Order: sequence, then structure tokens, then C-alpha cells
Amino acid sequence: SVAAVALRAGAPLVVTAMRREPGFLTHVLSFEPVESPPPSGDRKEDARTLTAFLTKKLEARIRLAPEQWLWMHRRWKTPPS
Repeated sequence: SVAAVALRAGAPLVVTAMRREPGFLTHVLSFEPVESPPPSGDRKEDARTLTAFLTKKLEARIRLAPEQWLWMHRRWKTPPS
């Protein structure tokens, strides 16, 4: 839904993350403006492409500190085709 709304609104996207650092209540916030892939004109395919692109960005953030992430729901309920 984030991709679909951003595409309809023409809104810029920013990937954000917060990482705990050693010390008492120390956190680091990071912000990464996203240069999304250019739209093709097919709204459904563009949303799918942008979602995959954003997922890769999220995966990269998680790989920096995987021990700090907990996923509570099944994001992918069906296997991709």
C-alpha cells in the first residue's frame, strides 16, 4: 500500500531506521531518501516494482544489525510466483 499511495500522490519516499547503540538509552536514527524506479505507466506493475525495491532497502537495513529486529507477523502469506 505504501508504494501504491506514493505512486498516486507522486510523494517522495524516505527509508528510516533506528538502531540501538551501546550505552543507556542511546539510539541512532538514519534517513535515506529513495530514488524510486521510474514509472512504466502500468500502475499495478509499478506498485509491485516499487514494493520490491523498498523491500530490498529494508532488508539492507536489517542486515546491518539483524539482532535488533523482531518480525511479529507473516509478511508473505503466499509464496511468490
